[in-house]
Amino acid sequence: MSSSSSSLPSIPKLTISAVRQWLFGKQFTAVELAEADVNFAQAENPKTNAYLHFSAEHALDRARIVDQQIARGEDPGPLAGVPVAVKDVIVTKGEMSFPTRPFPDRAISKCPR
Repeated sequence: MSSSSSSLPSIPKLTISAVRQWLFGKQFTAVELAEADVNFAQAENPKTNAYLHFSAEHALDRARIVDQQIARGEDPGPLAGVPVAVKDVIVTKGEMSFPTRPFPDRAISKCPR
């Protein structure tokens, strides 16, 4: 993670409007926020067991796109750069899904759509 990420506020306390304001104010980048969010989720997961899988590379790829759009002066949209977690029962392109949880042997391999 880059050195400016130390100025990030506490991940659980972030609001959507604050993320948008700080991204456009160049107080941090979407990549820095995505890295911090993934690190936070991975660190907390042993306590919560909330995640079966992390898609860090996908999150960072999307964050890079948001940063590029902001750098060009474009508005990437109201939720661009806002970290989200998608429940594993939702079939997601390129990701493993577990719609029959708690039966992981019935997992749907990576969705092609």
